[in-house]
Amino acid sequence: SFLESNIDSTGNNSSLDCNATEFVPECAVDETVNNILNCNSVLSPNASEFYPRKTLTYDAIFHYSIFDRLPACTAHFSLSEREKNCPHCLLEVALYYLTTHPGNIDDYMRPVTEALYTTHITENSLAEMAETIFEKSVKMENFAYTGARICKYISSISDKSLAKSFQDCLIKRCEKAYNLRTELISSAATIPRFCRMSLFIAELFLLLELETDGVKEKLNVLRNAIYSLLELLLKHSGDETVKCAAHLMKLAGAALEDSEHPNNQSLDKIYLSFEELKGSPKLNKTSEILIDSVLKLKEVHFGRNESAQSKVSSSSPTDADNTVPPVNPNSEAASNAVFITNEPIFFNKKGQQISRQEAGVDAEADMSQLLAEVDLEDMQDLQILQYETENSMDEEMMNYYEKYLESCEK
Repeated sequence: SFLESNIDSTGNNSSLDCNATEFVPECAVDETVNNILNCNSVLSPNASEFYPRKTLTYDAIFHYSIFDRLPACTAHFSLSEREKNCPHCLLEVALYYLTTHPGNIDDYMRPVTEALYTTHITENSLAEMAETIFEKSVKMENFAYTGARICKYISSISDKSLAKSFQDCLIKRCEKAYNLRTELISSAATIPRFCRMSLFIAELFLLLELETDGVKEKLNVLRNAIYSLLELLLKHSGDETVKCAAHLMKLAGAALEDSEHPNNQSLDKIYLSFEELKGSPKLNKTSEILIDSVLKLKEVHFGRNESAQSKVSSSSPTDADNTVPPVNPNSEAASNAVFITNEPIFFNKKGQQISRQEAGVDAEADMSQLLAEVDLEDMQDLQILQYETENSMDEEMMNYYEKYLESCEK
């Protein structure tokens, strides 16, 4: 048969034999165990348990793998007792978690301010904190607002002397970066940093205030810096710089206009530079749209409520004749308007609430249209548009009501 022959399935002679003795492979396990037992090892199964001094938690590993481009800092590890009382270390922790776990700034910054109160803080330490916030806000995309909020939080602590010292350190750091503006904008590699720095300074201008004799006002030094940065951006006009200048104007244009006084430079020159760049062949279509949006904001006074009043005061006599007259409070429409409980609310294009007159809607015209659409004769029994001034209870109801009052008095 096939099993008894020495021919395999391919027809060749085979050396395999079904009657061969059992094959047992050689094992080197015993030799390996003997080598281990004979060596001089310092390991012992009875050794005390080992705990690393700083352990990397799973949460930190997981988030660091996602944000692997973030610089490593002590925030990834558990803080020592000394670091828990260090405001700068706690600030790094807050910055890290505001990046990876965006949330309420007050919750993250509360340990920092508590450490500021309980430890002796030097000016160098405050300067390091200002440096850390500034670099984080300038290096990281879209962190300028969060960084400015952090600066606002520290500048609003109850210790006014400490808050003023931190604000001074922050202004010095901004001034140091501002002095390098020409070098930054001259290189294509550093223009993005220049733009992020400009936006961060604008956010600081919007949030920080200086209190003098009980009066709070915005920091004029930041306003002047923003004006110079706008001039420089428009002078070195390109798609990236024009985009940054437009964002600056949309962000802080209204506040810059509100803070104008004789000692400040007017924004007219900035608007003129935007107008001169219209139609520039070196700008793309997006830049053209951004320029138009800035100029339109200027025309509508950045959507502020007083813009409507200024337009009416500066309008021509013809326009004044076409304006909607105010509703006479003694008119029939005004008296009937009392019964309209759901008075409409009007908003402008910026989402700001405005009055009926500013929206160009006449209350008297609305009431006339309502009265024209409603057949008062058919609706008279329902008494929708008028109150029943007399007593609406009949004699039987009145008797029952009097009995009820008498029973209540007993």
